[in-house]
Amino acid sequence: MIRYGKKVERVDLRGFSGDRGPEASRVRMATKEWGLRAKDFASIAQLRHEFREFMRSLGAGDTVPHEIIFGELVTNAMRYGENPMSVNACVENGAVRLRVNCAGHCFDLNERLATSPSLYGGRGLQIVAKLSDSLTVAANEDCPCCVTATFPLV
Repeated sequence: MIRYGKKVERVDLRGFSGDRGPEASRVRMATKEWGLRAKDFASIAQLRHEFREFMRSLGAGDTVPHEIIFGELVTNAMRYGENPMSVNACVENGAVRLRVNCAGHCFDLNERLATSPSLYGGRGLQIVAKLSDSLTVAANEDCPCCVTATFPLV
């Protein structure tokens, strides 16, 4: 169970020497999870900082695209989602899977991506879709709205 503001960290760094660059692809698995609170926009900068440090600790070079993806998905969850919320970053075999879970009403990703960038809202998801290898939205019994982006670590 995630308590708001608490981090749950499970890290398996077997085979990782701590160097950046090519060594990053040797990370077998690393996972970090944060609890979020709806409308708590003041915490976004701190969460983004923690995410950046997590990515760097695993050998990511330029973390700006990672931070943009993280920031956009977390901001959307806080703006439109309901508690409870969480974000999970899982790195395995050089790929990052970032999953944001929240309660409340889910949305149709294709509809949102078809929205004109000149209208209010929707641009963040378009940016995430461009920066990610994949972006999906799913709703199920365990997660009323689960947004997942995948992208390379390096």
